[in-house]
Amino acid sequence: MDFIIIILFIILISALMITAYVPYELHSLAKKAGFSKFSLRFLILKLQKIPIKYLFEQYEKIVDNKIDIEFDELKKYWGSNPENFETTVKLIINGGKSNLKITTEDIENFNLSENNSERFFSVLKKTNNENLNLSQEKILELVNSDMDIEKYFEIAGQAKEIQLDISRNRLDQNDLQETELFIKNFIKAEKTGISKEHKLLNDSKISWKEKNQLLNSLILIKQKDIDISDDELSEVYKSGINSYEYIKSVDTVQRNNIPDLDKTKITNHYFKGGDVFRVINAFEFAKANNTQISVNDLLELDLNRDINFDITIDQAVIPFDLTVNPPIDIVLKDGLQISPNISVSVKKKININSLISYEKNLFYKINEKFSDELLKFKSHTEVLKNLKSISENVLNDLKTEKTESYHNTFEILKIKVTDIEIKADKLAEIKDIQAKEKEAEAKLKLLKSKKKFNEDMAKALKKGKISFKDYQKEKYIFNTEDENDLPYHNLK
Repeated sequence: MDFIIIILFIILISALMITAYVPYELHSLAKKAGFSKFSLRFLILKLQKIPIKYLFEQYEKIVDNKIDIEFDELKKYWGSNPENFETTVKLIINGGKSNLKITTEDIENFNLSENNSERFFSVLKKTNNENLNLSQEKILELVNSDMDIEKYFEIAGQAKEIQLDISRNRLDQNDLQETELFIKNFIKAEKTGISKEHKLLNDSKISWKEKNQLLNSLILIKQKDIDISDDELSEVYKSGINSYEYIKSVDTVQRNNIPDLDKTKITNHYFKGGDVFRVINAFEFAKANNTQISVNDLLELDLNRDINFDITIDQAVIPFDLTVNPPIDIVLKDGLQISPNISVSVKKKININSLISYEKNLFYKINEKFSDELLKFKSHTEVLKNLKSISENVLNDLKTEKTESYHNTFEILKIKVTDIEIKADKLAEIKDIQAKEKEAEAKLKLLKSKKKFNEDMAKALKKGKISFKDYQKEKYIFNTEDENDLPYHNLK
């Protein structure tokens, strides 16, 4: 029995050795992969139905390029991702040529392909050379972005010199330019005592563009000695207000001594979506042109989206002319009709009431007062001699009537007659019309009398009070030659 067991054991061992024997043609490949001529590992590969020769050949390519990687790691990757296996081998070899050790795990983690591998190797190599501690996420971000890699590492080197870590912030091409600008600004800022550890500048959630805005704000505060605390600046920034514009507006208000405009009003106006600089510029423009406009009115006007701010300010500061419509027609005592073209020079008032236009009210009042003034004169020649005084009288009357609605909209500066039309003798024309009307009335009376006479004659004939011969004779007692010229001749 023992002998049989020994025989069986020998047979089993022999079978295993035969099965585990590496074929002669694979000896050199197997040796590079760490296999001996008789190998249980080789037997296991056969049992797993793995393409052993193919794996040995791919592994040989890696070993020949002096890249240190375990065969089992490569075999494991083939088992999980056979369709990308050859590409993976190429990437490992290309990494080795760039003096970078790339594992199959790296290829999976960084989602490497032939298309992005060259960029990946460039990023990884520069990261190592610059001794930058970039996270896997940051490397991936750089690899998958369209950023100028050379420029990025140039700026990263500049940041390293001032001990500024730029790796924590998100980056795109625009951010890259803002980062470079931040470094330049920060070198200047350090001289004013601003630290890179400032809580706002050190916030990784804030973009480089926003940090530049905050850094410029801090520099301006220091340079101009503006009374704004870090907490106030932080509140302004967190509210979404452009902090640099805010600081500049506070500085401008303080330097120019603009009344009724303090930090609280500036902050509130920005919170409401207003433009403080537009208000400041409008105030200074009005002041330079000797026009007084309330800052509070300007703040209110700036927030009104239904009007054009710039046009309204221009009209409030620079006088402009309005043509009075419709023009009036006045018949003077000398019978002539005159029609003056009247122009009124005004400025627009800036207040809540000025948003409603009272042009028609103003035109009506001007026409009314001009009519009163013109009717004081007997002839058109007198009117022409006194046009200036007439205009001045109308202007003075308008200014004294402070309760009129148009005073809410306009400041009336000047009234003038730009042209005057003198028409035909209206009195003669009127008299002619009246004479014709009287003539028509007389003819109408004649026609009615004739009709009445004819009716009476017809009745008398019927009653026998008159003979037919006499009727025919008396019938033409009225002249009917112009009968058709009479009004209402259909009354016959």
